[in-house]
Amino acid sequence: MNVRRFVIALVVALLALPAGSAVAKSPSYIIAGGELGAYAYQFYGITESGEWVEELPGSDAREVDAPQPLPSLAYDLYQSGGTLSVPYQLANGGPKLRYYPEAQMIHERSTGRWFSLSLELAAFLDASTEDALALGAKGQLEVGPIAADFRARHLFEMTYTVSPGGGVLSGAEAEAFVRQLIETVSRSPRVPTDESRSLTINLKGKVNGTGYGGVLGFYTPPADGRRGRFWSGGYAGDDRTPYYFATTEGLDSVISKALATAASPEGLEGPAAPTTAVTEAGA
Repeated sequence: MNVRRFVIALVVALLALPAGSAVAKSPSYIIAGGELGAYAYQFYGITESGEWVEELPGSDAREVDAPQPLPSLAYDLYQSGGTLSVPYQLANGGPKLRYYPEAQMIHERSTGRWFSLSLELAAFLDASTEDALALGAKGQLEVGPIAADFRARHLFEMTYTVSPGGGVLSGAEAEAFVRQLIETVSRSPRVPTDESRSLTINLKGKVNGTGYGGVLGFYTPPADGRRGRFWSGGYAGDDRTPYYFATTEGLDSVISKALATAASPEGLEGPAAPTTAVTEAGA
């Protein structure tokens, strides 16, 4: 294992620490597009020598005019700062940054500003891109930035509990839940007309021997022709997140079955709670 991969493996372990730790606040990004095609990859702000890099584009970057003509090769860079940071960027115009490796420039899309990167930072981004391309060539990357972010956050490895009700999702059920959650949060977030959150979804698990857990989000099942709703857990279980995502029927079904199993005698699976058919207008 080379130095870069060893350090990244160490960082992955450290990122299992609570969100309030200094390490968890270090920059990380999802790279997508360009020669990666449909694949996406999360990388951490750390150089081969083990030093943390600044948040992109870095203090040594020089603001410049947009290149003319615009280089054809570009990579999208999503900031990975929270469980739903990537879905929110997608819903609000796309990635914050776009990297043009041939010009060694970053376009800060939210402001329209262009920056010429330092040689060190450009080399770091190029090395991260090479890592991503190598894994993509082996078919070892997730498709899409949300799935890549969730994989890097170890959400596929967690056990989920739904309360009240005691529903548990683990193993294949947890995998199905996360896949449906990816589809759910790929939709545009909406502002609710009410603040009804009837269920809390918690997660727990271990990453490299370190315990990990907390509130993933809040959920309201479909009812009266209205789709189910999912809210992010925010920080410290904050249930005031002003946005929700209309859930997929698959997500509703997975949660309904878990609750039905918990409610049946001796935990045996009983009939799933009925779900109400909804239309787009009922979302």
